[in-house]
Amino acid sequence: MANDNPFSPASGGYDSPFSPASSTIDDNPFVPASLPSSSGNTTLEQLAVATAPTIPQQTRPTGPTVLYSPTTNKMFVNGALFDADDAQSALDSIEYLRGQPMQAPEGYDWQDVSPQNYSNYIKNINEPGFGTLMARNF
Repeated sequence: MANDNPFSPASGGYDSPFSPASSTIDDNPFVPASLPSSSGNTTLEQLAVATAPTIPQQTRPTGPTVLYSPTTNKMFVNGALFDADDAQSALDSIEYLRGQPMQAPEGYDWQDVSPQNYSNYIKNINEPGFGTLMARNF
């Protein structure tokens, strides 16, 4: 019975990347091409540095700092700290936007507030909807 399998090693039609003839790191299809060659004296530390992912630096926006703490319901607007439900303090916080960016107090679970969300927050105070008016009066 002849070997009719064209992919069997005996037929010469299949060259496995895992065969002993192709056992160098340079021929391994699962290793990134940027790794140092295994023929030199590469240490584990050098391999770790060569394969370490790069983490982009997070930069803080250059504008004013506007933050919200959901657990305390506090707003921090570039130096002004107030309850998010305090409409007058929220309106007063608009003046703080003109100053230099300020560092937020420690100990809060601050989340960044986008300029669009802050604008909508102030707009909802200046132009309350029917539901907000009903809630204030009852």
